[in-house]
Amino acid sequence: MKTIRITLTGGFGLLGNEVGRALECRGYELDVPPHEALDITQRGDVLMYLSSCPRADLVINCALLTQRLIKLRQSQHKQI
Repeated sequence: MKTIRITLTGGFGLLGNEVGRALECRGYELDVPPHEALDITQRGDVLMYLSSCPRADLVINCALLTQRLIKLRQSQHKQI
């Protein structure tokens, strides 16, 4: 039987950590990218990461996108 590989974004946060532990206990293989490797607010980063990482059978997003983060990203882009 093939092990199912799951890419779990936000896996270091509160929700993602719990989801990740539950999945590992059930025998799933996890790929948990750190935020530095995958910024989910950037479509190009997501596409590049998913095309370069080992093939995932499933992607679960537990990354939290808050209004504060959105405003921070917008202000950073305006400064460039």
